[in-house]
Parts: sequence; structure tokens; C-alpha cells
Amino acid sequence: MDQGKIRIEGEGVPRNGELYDRPYRHTMIDEVFSRPGILHAAQERGFWIEGMDVKELADLARQGNLAYQQVFEEFGSCLAEMLDPYIVGFGAQRLVLGGQIAKSFDVFGPALEQGLLPHHLSIYTSEHVIENTFKGIDQLFS
Repeated sequence: MDQGKIRIEGEGVPRNGELYDRPYRHTMIDEVFSRPGILHAAQERGFWIEGMDVKELADLARQGNLAYQQVFEEFGSCLAEMLDPYIVGFGAQRLVLGGQIAKSFDVFGPALEQGLLPHHLSIYTSEHVIENTFKGIDQLFS
């Protein structure tokens, strides 16, 4: 968003204003920064148990389990790394995180904030995920 309008092109804006299909390391952003990405990260480290979802992983991190805290800390650090060139290119002043993953901000947010500290961004999470998603879609096609 730039001055209240959705930007889908221009300096620092990825194609169609979307990041999900942009490359990150050896895959795509959406494969890493999503529910499947977090579950895969936990599974790679041997911390995932059949039937666990992000909520259970986050709850274990909140309860002080260091292994699960590390999964979310790495997620936050990598998210900062991925966002960095877009923040610089766009000149962003605020970052708003939505979707279900925003519900785990308390466990990955500190690492994200630390990684983005040089940018002096204000970081927010959307409390009304579904409502704001539909508002955004409406704005995009209005």
C-alpha cells in the first residue's frame, strides 16, 4: 500500500504486488513462510509429531520448549532476510502481517523485529484476518 492505494507495480514492488511466488533460497516464498513451511521446518529437525499443527508447535514454544522456540526464531530471522530487499526497494515504513501465521507472531516476532531493526519499521499483526483479507480483495478489484 502506498498512501492508501494498493500498488501492484513500480519500484520495489514485485510482479502484481505479490511475494508468494517469488524465489527464496532454493524454493518459493510461499513454501517457506506458510503453515506447510513451519511444519516442514519442525519435521526437518525431528520435532514434528504426527497430527501436530502450527498451533501446537507455537504452544510448545510458548511453554518454554527450546526446540520449538528455535523453529520459530529461525522462521522470524528468515522472514526478515526475505523481506529485507522488498522493504528497501519499496521504502516501506510499516509491515502488516495477516493470515493464520500472524497468530504465532509472539513466538517468531522478536526474531523478525531484530532482523528488521535497521529499517525502523512499525510491525503490526491483523486481528481480523478474514475480514481484512476480503477488504483487501475488494480494494484490489474495485
